[in-house]
Amino acid sequence: MPRHIESSESPSRIISPEQSSAKRTKWQKEGYNPKEIQELTKILLRRGEIKDWFQEQVLKGEEYWLDPNHAKERKKAEQTRDAYHQEEESSKARVQEMRQTLAERKQAEADEQRQRELRERIAKGELTPLQEQAMKKAQELQNNLNSRAKELDPDTKLNFSFSSPEVPPDFTEAHFEIIKQVFGQNLEASIVPTPEELYGLSPAELTEYRKLRFREFEAAQDPKKHKPLSTQEQAQLQQLTAKLEACANILYPKLDQARQAKDAAEHQGLVSYRPDYFDQASDANITGSNETWGQAFMRSMHEELQTLGGSLVLVETTQKPNYTDGKQHYGTKEGDDATKDPLLNLFKQAFGSEANRFNHSWDDLQTNLIPKIKEHIIKQFRDKKIPVPNFDVILAPASLSNLQMTLSHPENSTTDTWEWTSTQLSDIRGKDSGHRLDVGYSVYGGAAIVDNDHRSFRNDYWGVRFAVVRLSAKRFPPAVGHARNFLK
Repeated sequence: MPRHIESSESPSRIISPEQSSAKRTKWQKEGYNPKEIQELTKILLRRGEIKDWFQEQVLKGEEYWLDPNHAKERKKAEQTRDAYHQEEESSKARVQEMRQTLAERKQAEADEQRQRELRERIAKGELTPLQEQAMKKAQELQNNLNSRAKELDPDTKLNFSFSSPEVPPDFTEAHFEIIKQVFGQNLEASIVPTPEELYGLSPAELTEYRKLRFREFEAAQDPKKHKPLSTQEQAQLQQLTAKLEACANILYPKLDQARQAKDAAEHQGLVSYRPDYFDQASDANITGSNETWGQAFMRSMHEELQTLGGSLVLVETTQKPNYTDGKQHYGTKEGDDATKDPLLNLFKQAFGSEANRFNHSWDDLQTNLIPKIKEHIIKQFRDKKIPVPNFDVILAPASLSNLQMTLSHPENSTTDTWEWTSTQLSDIRGKDSGHRLDVGYSVYGGAAIVDNDHRSFRNDYWGVRFAVVRLSAKRFPPAVGHARNFLK
């Protein structure tokens, strides 16, 4: 039969009536309700009927359809074929919609179960205040991010689910209160999602993505020496890239000016849109690949979460100021009140009496400032005669800055200064490029802007905020490259 009559659907995907009984049992086990099972059965039985029709046309043979005497029948068959193709596409979309509904229902049931368990554990007094807070923060982050996803894309198939991190017993509410005092009460407990939870890719999938990207780049650079990706490998790379970018479209959305204005009106002035260069080719001298800048940034943030993910974090919330003359201070939007920055004295100790949070390189912050902050916190623990836990002070990670500004502190997305982050921009092979990610500049995207600069770069537009992380040595080995003071 000519191709214009044949079905584009593979017969192996069509389920016959004989298979429907087994399918109904399977659907029931998966959690579909009786009404949904009835609809699915009708859809798949109808597909069986369509399959039979196509097979009947095939059996008539090529000569039959090319015979001019059968022209009218052929035209009718073509019309029927087109209608059936349309029906098949519609039924596939409906099945996908039902799968998504089932996934959302299961997620809601799992969330409710977690809430019941949380209430029970709280009632029994089994949780420390910090454990209770961590569990609630995980649920809050999950709910807020899913609401944001639906708001940006009502048809999204993404469904974020965050587990509560384990809080070690040696890190107590007393420790938290002392650290809050150091940061002038401008600190809130949160969680660091795992890379699977936030970006949809497992570490193994990201490793495969990097391998394929590097091979693709090598083949483009020297086609005589390196073989191009096979068709199957190209499809695999496209699939992995699509998974990574699906989450990026929510966390770093593409918004026109009208949608940006709507965001600001509905979310306390929130500025959050993807800058144009996100989708432009990255500098291969830095990334070692043909990735876009956005893909390289997302990959680097994913790599950082392989270390940090699944931990409790205390993130600074101090107001980021607008730029004035380089002498602006954290603590107010205008930046004109030095007394509002709780860490100013530590900056002066590290960098001199005229210092503020701005105009420091990433390396200077790591070498000269972070040890002083950590020493100051340890002194407060010892003065209060409480045990010193194993903790780390880091620059706020780029992924957490995005979540914090987008979901709880939009005021920090509205000011025209940048912030260094802890996040290393790695090349495609995982090596340190020497560049670090910076965030927060309202002129080009606010909460959704990410850029990079060399770790030695300094400018009086560049400030910094901090996070305190409580991690186990098992999860956070000392050899991590993006912060040299960890676990000392």
